[in-house]
Amino acid sequence: MKKQLIFFSILLFFYSCKSPKEESIETKEDLKSQALASCYKMEGNAGIIAFQIEHAANPITGKLIYSLSGKDRNQGSFSGLLIGDKLTGTYTFHSEGIESTRESIFLLKDGMLIEGFGEIETKGNAAKFKVPESLTFDGSITLTTTDCELLAASCIVDFGRIKSSLTGDCIEPSKLEIKLNPLKDGATTQGSPVYILFNEDKSQAEIFFVSTMTTEVIKKTNEGNWAGSDYKLISWKGYVLQRNGIAVFGG
Repeated sequence: MKKQLIFFSILLFFYSCKSPKEESIETKEDLKSQALASCYKMEGNAGIIAFQIEHAANPITGKLIYSLSGKDRNQGSFSGLLIGDKLTGTYTFHSEGIESTRESIFLLKDGMLIEGFGEIETKGNAAKFKVPESLTFDGSITLTTTDCELLAASCIVDFGRIKSSLTGDCIEPSKLEIKLNPLKDGATTQGSPVYILFNEDKSQAEIFFVSTMTTEVIKKTNEGNWAGSDYKLISWKGYVLQRNGIAVFGG
């Protein structure tokens, strides 16, 4: 009986010595992953999504921006881990001045990042997937590698700045002189403002939309206003911006 106890103790000793090593090896194997590029982008009629990776080793960190048509631009930071072919992390972003977080999971496949979708649960300003293991990677959002210099030149990852079509520069709209506030029934209301930039001879005006981080150039008409497909800028007690004949911004 005593010999059996001694033998069992020896086995237990060797097992306890071996386990941490095996666990360490398994952890290293889990952390083996494909190489991440520095910059990714998806661009089309729906808008632009850009991901600039600033630290490509775990923990992965970078800037992630969603600038989609008809939606407020989300811009913020990503922090997570790349384990195998899955990049899982937290996207902390600002939209309309409010900070929120949501869990984001990408599949790294053939050098592309494919975003996963699934049922989410929200608590306050934080959103997480209910069952991360059952996500769908349908390819509807697929980011491909892009040149980081070209991405920087587009201003998309330059927080708070928009590329001007008139000057070609990255401009911070809030520093422009002409600011127009939202209007409802002719009165100022809450919401994101727009900013106006003229070229040198004032033959063109560029509208900077802060909510979507986009711009639109309109040209001077024979009547002395500036007009485009939907918008008309009128110089009256300052400026009034109309959309389809309705005053939507003024200042």
